[in-house]
Amino acid sequence: MPTLFARAAAGALALGLLTATASCASVPGPVRAEGARTAKLGAGKVTVVRYVDFQCPFCRRAHAALKEAIGADRDKVRVVNKHVPLSIHRHAEIAARASICAEKLGTPAQSAAVDDRLYDTDLDAQDELAIVALVSNAGLPASDVAACMSAPETKARIQADSAEFDAVGGEGVPLAWVGSTKLDGAHPAEAYRAALDAALADARR
Repeated sequence: MPTLFARAAAGALALGLLTATASCASVPGPVRAEGARTAKLGAGKVTVVRYVDFQCPFCRRAHAALKEAIGADRDKVRVVNKHVPLSIHRHAEIAARASICAEKLGTPAQSAAVDDRLYDTDLDAQDELAIVALVSNAGLPASDVAACMSAPETKARIQADSAEFDAVGGEGVPLAWVGSTKLDGAHPAEAYRAALDAALADARR
């Protein structure tokens, strides 16, 4: 199993190897399973599965680039977060729990808004109460958010996501599959857009 330092370093290295790391690789079972769930929502939709840490600077760049790439196609794209908070990031685990609870308690739009805020916020300057408030500001009851964030199943979800990251051969975050295209590391919006266009074309067939 790669060390947490190695995972962070791999993410940094991938930023400088953009064209070399994007490929239509064999799609792992957990990623295919998310695609099957998306297909049940209707025809013409695509899945983005991303393994992330909200305090990772490369994950933050990747989030902004993906958001730009999706643009007006937001209703055609289902973004699935898999949480791999690194121990070197003090509040990454709290942010992961916040994102999971926004997904569980809110609408897709509310969940996406919380993710945006988590990526845009200096998490080291926040405590858990402040992060609960950040989630509740998206329109979710603070008491429900706090209860969800302290629930054992929320922490179990993070453990499961981290184990899955290892199972799919993850070495650094961010790691994403856009449809069947694997993008390892942070990429520019153009790379995500090209992968989305390919996935949307496949979904229309």
